[in-house]
Amino acid sequence: FGAELPYEDVFIPPSASNGRGAFEVSIHMKTHTGGATEAARQVDVGKFKLVFPADACDGVTDAAITYKNPAFATWEEVTGLGAGAYGQTFFSGKVSGAAVRMFSVTMRCAAGTHAIGVETMEHADSDGVSGAPNIEYASSVGRGDTYVARAEVLVKATTQHVGVFAYASDGRAYVNDFTSLGQPAPSLTVQLDS
Repeated sequence: FGAELPYEDVFIPPSASNGRGAFEVSIHMKTHTGGATEAARQVDVGKFKLVFPADACDGVTDAAITYKNPAFATWEEVTGLGAGAYGQTFFSGKVSGAAVRMFSVTMRCAAGTHAIGVETMEHADSDGVSGAPNIEYASSVGRGDTYVARAEVLVKATTQHVGVFAYASDGRAYVNDFTSLGQPAPSLTVQLDS
């Protein structure tokens, strides 16, 4: 499993009473695409755990869940994981592929850079071959350009909008009419006013 976080900065809207920015985290799964049979390439059962900083991000609730892969008839929350973790088990279905979208949730975090990842707890294919690695693979992506175990998202406070305009300090502006090619570029000093 791997988590996909926003690459762009997330801004906390001025209207947010809790001072937290909202963004979507999608969890994708890669099956054994090189399996010898179709059954070996399909995942029938899986369990994952989303991990996040409990002190900076709100816990996941049912209302925050935006997507569960409909190929699976049954989804159940994994209980007893503690603060900073949320898990799901899915079964009664099957999927195969290199990046199958499995689950999405809206996270809410305070301003700052937060590392979020997903732990592969258990999985089984249609042949009955199963594993329980309980590990965070370097398969998550966010602000960086590489896959990592915990990807980062940057949440920023929004500043009040201020209108700003610029004008030449001496009141003049120069237009380049190409008559001064080969000459040093003139400098222009501007002032900013709001």
